[in-house]
Amino acid sequence: MPQSRHRHKHQRHHPAQTPAVKAKTARKNPVTIMVVFGGILGTIAALLAAGSNPVWLLTGVFVGALIGYFIGKRMSAQ
Repeated sequence: MPQSRHRHKHQRHHPAQTPAVKAKTARKNPVTIMVVFGGILGTIAALLAAGSNPVWLLTGVFVGALIGYFIGKRMSAQ
């Protein structure tokens, strides 16, 4: 059959033309998830141990987030 003169041929997709795709998003990053989870657990632990003292609650958040950071780093390395 004859080719139509008005029909365009298929474009070849080159790697430079395709949009870049991120490997991981911030929400799916295990470090971020574990930092938030560790901060929540640290707050709960500080609340149970020291009551509603804001200094100890903030200390619990920071310690829990720090532990969560190291756990998340170890999870993403494997």
